Amino acid sequence: MGIFLRSKEPFCPLPLSPFPCVTIGGILGIEVPHLIFRGIGSIPSNAGQVAFYSRWYRLRIWRRDYFRARDILSLLATLLMGVVAALAYSRHPTLTVFLGTCYAIVVSTLFVLTALDRQARDRVQGEVLWGLFSLINKEIFNSDHRTRFTLFKQDSLRPDYITPWYRYFRGGQGAIVEATASRARYRRGEGMTGRAWAEAGRSLLLQVFPRFATREEFEGHYINVLGIEKTTVKDLSPYMQSVQTMFCYAFVGDGERTLGVLSLDFQAPFALHPQPSFPALDDGHAITLDRERLNLLLGSVRNVLESFAKSERSRR
Repeated sequence: MGIFLRSKEPFCPLPLSPFPCVTIGGILGIEVPHLIFRGIGSIPSNAGQVAFYSRWYRLRIWRRDYFRARDILSLLATLLMGVVAALAYSRHPTLTVFLGTCYAIVVSTLFVLTALDRQARDRVQGEVLWGLFSLINKEIFNSDHRTRFTLFKQDSLRPDYITPWYRYFRGGQGAIVEATASRARYRRGEGMTGRAWAEAGRSLLLQVFPRFATREEFEGHYINVLGIEKTTVKDLSPYMQSVQTMFCYAFVGDGERTLGVLSLDFQAPFALHPQPSFPALDDGHAITLDRERLNLLLGSVRNVLESFAKSERSRR
């Protein structure tokens, strides 16, 4: 049997405010009982919807992320001017064509600049989180290259899912670039990440996984034990097969809004005794988990995400 604790254990970091820390499966080689996911219910199908991460899907995401309702109003105004120009063409054809062309160029330029400005804002936010995750990795995990930080947020097109928005690991190409390359997505309550979303602000989830000898063994565990949809598991990267420890926590901001779900993956098993730590890589010194420093740094992540959310609301 696995371990399922509502803990007051000293190893458990307490980000932001007191809440239960849940340890799921603390013994290597022993599977977690499926019953710990009680209450999650069945996963409905996606029949009839646009396939995740297809070219058409990504185009719709881009449109939804970088164009607003007011942009549509500008487009309608442009179309109206086109109608007016068509009516005036018979009397002043040369002038109408010239002014119409100038107007179209100006409006198109404004559209492009608006989209680029919003993309630049996302890049700045990505750089901020890249630096913050790098700091956490340095301060807590001694700059270990076996760590990976992924911040999930509600998908723009399917808000019943969370998908990666920013991702950090040593040697990566950038927070947005790495997140965009991922095909992961989870419903509320699905797997570790989805369950953290369901328990936003209440539970820090800790899972220790067994070693998976084959891809089939990995997929079987994620589908049958963790209850993740088969199509999602098929799209998970080979990296996940080597993950042996996962921390998940959903940050909650003002108004009890979920700001994002942080998934911290580690390619090594987490040991509880004699003290909470990860095995050393090269120098022979174990990486001891510092509860208070982790708490402080996770609080910083929450504050940054809250500032991003307030800035976004002010722009709408």
